[in-house]
Amino acid sequence: MTWNLSIDKIIGTSTTSAAQWTVQGNHIAYTVSNGIVVATIDDESLLHKVTQQRFFCANNSLKPSPPVLGSDCILEPEEVCKDSFGYPKGGDPIIIHNREEDDFSGGSFDPNTPTPMGMGGTLATTSPSKFKKSRNISSLALSPNGRLLAVGESGHQPRILIYSLAPELDLTPIMQVFEHSFGIQHLQFSPDLKLLVSLGVVSDGFINVWKIGSSFISLLSLNKCTSLVNQIVWKNPLSFVTLGLRFIKIWHVEGNKVLKGRNVILGPLVNSNFVSGQAIDIEEIAVITSENQLVLLNTADTNLKYIDYNLKDPVSITGDSSSIWILSKDGTINHTPIDLLQISDEIPKPGLIKQSSSPLKMDSMKAHPDTIQEIINIVDLNNDYLVYLTGSKGIKLFNKNDKTVSNLTIPVIPNLAGLDQIEGGLKIMALAVSGEVKLINIENDDLQITDVFCFSQFIGNPSGIAFISDNELALGDKEGNLCFFKSISGSEYSLSQQFKAHSSAINEIVHLNVDGTSVIVSIGRDRMIQAFSKITDEWDLLQTLNLHNGNLTHLEVDRKYSRIYVGSLDRSLSVHSIVKNLEGEITVKLDKVISLRTAPIAVKLTDQDVIVSTNDRTLQIYNNKTCEYKRTLKLFNEKDSLLIEEMLVLDQQIIVSSSDRSVRVFNYSLGRPILTLWGQLDLRLFKGGEKSILGLNSEGCMIRYTFETQAIDEPIVATKVTRKIVPPVRKLTNSSISSSSDISNGSINLLPAESSSKKATPNSSPRLTGATIKRLEARGISPSSLVGSSSVGLGSTSRPSSRSSSPMKPSLNSQLSSASLKSPIKDKPILRSPGKSSIISLSPVFGDSRRMSSPSRTPISTSTIEVKSSSSIRTSRQATSSPCRPGSRGICINKPQIPVSRYLEVLDKIIESLGRGEIGDEDIPLFTLKIDHIKTIIDIYDTDGSDVEANNGKTAIKDSTQLLEDYSEKLMLMVKRKLDDLSFGPD
Repeated sequence: MTWNLSIDKIIGTSTTSAAQWTVQGNHIAYTVSNGIVVATIDDESLLHKVTQQRFFCANNSLKPSPPVLGSDCILEPEEVCKDSFGYPKGGDPIIIHNREEDDFSGGSFDPNTPTPMGMGGTLATTSPSKFKKSRNISSLALSPNGRLLAVGESGHQPRILIYSLAPELDLTPIMQVFEHSFGIQHLQFSPDLKLLVSLGVVSDGFINVWKIGSSFISLLSLNKCTSLVNQIVWKNPLSFVTLGLRFIKIWHVEGNKVLKGRNVILGPLVNSNFVSGQAIDIEEIAVITSENQLVLLNTADTNLKYIDYNLKDPVSITGDSSSIWILSKDGTINHTPIDLLQISDEIPKPGLIKQSSSPLKMDSMKAHPDTIQEIINIVDLNNDYLVYLTGSKGIKLFNKNDKTVSNLTIPVIPNLAGLDQIEGGLKIMALAVSGEVKLINIENDDLQITDVFCFSQFIGNPSGIAFISDNELALGDKEGNLCFFKSISGSEYSLSQQFKAHSSAINEIVHLNVDGTSVIVSIGRDRMIQAFSKITDEWDLLQTLNLHNGNLTHLEVDRKYSRIYVGSLDRSLSVHSIVKNLEGEITVKLDKVISLRTAPIAVKLTDQDVIVSTNDRTLQIYNNKTCEYKRTLKLFNEKDSLLIEEMLVLDQQIIVSSSDRSVRVFNYSLGRPILTLWGQLDLRLFKGGEKSILGLNSEGCMIRYTFETQAIDEPIVATKVTRKIVPPVRKLTNSSISSSSDISNGSINLLPAESSSKKATPNSSPRLTGATIKRLEARGISPSSLVGSSSVGLGSTSRPSSRSSSPMKPSLNSQLSSASLKSPIKDKPILRSPGKSSIISLSPVFGDSRRMSSPSRTPISTSTIEVKSSSSIRTSRQATSSPCRPGSRGICINKPQIPVSRYLEVLDKIIESLGRGEIGDEDIPLFTLKIDHIKTIIDIYDTDGSDVEANNGKTAIKDSTQLLEDYSEKLMLMVKRKLDDLSFGPD
């Protein structure tokens, strides 16, 4: 299935200054989030509403600049695709790179030094740095013919972006200029469309004039300008004026590299702040000051003339050749024809302004009382309308004829403080910082916004809202107060109850209904969870929970299971159920505390999952019903993982708002990226109509997206399955013991047949470590005497494998096996039981020169004795150099050197295990077999016969139980005597 997401409608603006919006003809450009909206007004009808919106935003990736070619290289001309306005379309933008520091010093250029800025339209030779984030928009400009849009950015290495406004939908900039540092404060096109002036911020300190063509942009002139400038006014195609704090300067573009300018003598207005200006003819500009003065500037003789006019806090001036309109901060619009202005050559000092005889006052409008600057800027739209920008980020139309005001675009809720989704998410109750509450119906594509009430008289600094019923609301503030309001008549509300719920700010509050009982839950910075219930007609404190050690930042409610999720900066997420017991009492029960690796950024509930976005740029997904961990999802952009701030799951896709100022769509199962929309910042996402998604940011702007899905045949991609396979421990039986005897390698093999089938690699000269040689020398034993002596191994020269990684508790046999494998004594042999998987470690009995070598080393080839499962021992002869000894009960001997101490060590181990009670009844037959075998070996080589009973010429085998009881020091001394004798019977 393919997805297509596009912006359908934008309500509200993010504009806070006069430089962030511009008007030309029937086009209005303004900032929204991190992009620009160019709205077209229908001026032919009487409605004057927005008929079209286009959103522009440059993403944070740049294509590599074209290669640098030598002067002798000639490029063949390529056919360039152009739009209906004649500008390039669909190709790489024209890029002008940064100027070097030495290009301009002391206000003059070296004409013999070439500049890297592409004079005459050539491209620069150095590549600009790549950006990790898109920039904030600081200034806008529309060309007088409405065909070009210029955008200035702020921040490190800002850009000037030039867009074509042709009807063809191409949102790629046609030109990019990397010339200023720290930010662009103002942009302004010349009246003849040939020039563009750009002014950097005070830290940048440069003013540049650019020459623009259909396929090139080049720097024409520049100079330093470090004054604080409020506005740039073009008076003719080759001259413009900058107005600022104690500063008026006239600039002339003469084609030189150095832009020439001349300061205006201010006289008594030397300390004035020149706020705004409007050109009324080719030579004169009307200017207003912050000291309530209106002056007329003649650019020919640079003289200022005072106009006798009654002003109060003017902020902007506009007009045409016949009249001027002055907008005051309090919303008053003053209008007068130019021919009625009373001009005086004498400029009074500030504070001594004469009162005008009869100023024309047209209308008065008031913005919201919380705004510092209620009116920011005004522009003459056409003969019938003025358009102005308010301090609440709204754009309004003023009808010159009937003096009425209409909204062109205003934020849904200015400065969002809190919201609550009601009626299954079909409506949103939004709360502003000013205390204003609005109800937004998002069910239909035509958004319906209704004013509810303004609670500013009851509560200050609101921080959260919860919808209880149609006539009751709950609000929380930053002082920890929880207030309940009831509707008394229509849109009028009164305060019914108030609690000091928290000792510091309330972060969020939610409402849910538990078996007919209303419950309000609030969280705050004091790390407390407070629950209130409504009994009869009064609210009362239900329960206080103090579980977390950090600020509580997220509160989500699952009304299906009557459950709340609380996220905290202590890297945990607590899950609580609100239930009613048999007595009818409501209680808050802790279900689970989920520990997170890092602090949660966002929490989102779906029908099946709980999605937690954490600070380590991952999405932790849990089961919504059982709260069990399911999986981890990590989403990536072009280079790095994303920090997810908001998410919405829809049709097996997850739509996220990330910290890189983008909205992205990913496959929810695989995390595969689908598409990206740039310029979206700090959005709360909601499901709108049938094919729409809504995004509401903290500035009150609402963006409506439309999505389309199309089913396609995609191959089924199998996800990676994580497995942990533990090798099974094989349980051996007596029948699995091999019947073959390897006499040639001189080892006793008690392992299973499949293990004994692996032949050991013979080694005629075993190696001794340095530590072993030192121990032998300390005991008076020569290491060289051990070379060639017989030793017995276990049929395998490889080092034992590591213990199992199984999480199950080890058994006795596995504990013995682990202990023997970890033994630091390298010469300790290992004996495997035929009927068990345990490994019995054999401790040495005698500390003489016949000590056995390590089993990990290759043993010297001696005789092999292999035991079968039955009590009888059969003979298997592999070495034919010596025949079987008569009366030896099937034991074949190759050499007369048998390490009997090995078998005595087995007996020692059995006795110790019996004393500790570690051997069960099922192990008795196994050890009986081993005891019989050892007793047989001892009886065969007992030449004296002191402890051996003969029966009919054959060696008798003592009872295994009696042997364990009679095993004493005498038997050990007897065996010691046998070992000292190197001859054990005839050859």
